[in-house]
Amino acid sequence: MSRSDDLSAVTNDRSFPFTFSETDLERIKLDSDGAVAGTELVAEVKEILDDLWPDKGFIANERYDDCKAALHEVKALILDQLAGTDEERAEYERYWPFE
Repeated sequence: MSRSDDLSAVTNDRSFPFTFSETDLERIKLDSDGAVAGTELVAEVKEILDDLWPDKGFIANERYDDCKAALHEVKALILDQLAGTDEERAEYERYWPFE
């Protein structure tokens, strides 16, 4: 078990009321890494879409084809970066909302 003694914010002699198993710590680290990767990916997608990024969730009709083409590129980027297996790739493709 990992203890709170490892936490730099714990400065008094009272112990932290929680302990985490190595499995829990690994899961927390994976979740944290996934959140960071997701945030970085959204920033990259926003940069790729540039002025096509729908700040309010809408895209003008006259920009629809440009946006759809850009989203196709984004889909390829996401699949390349996040899909580690054929099964994951199929799942991302199945739930892709922009077809």
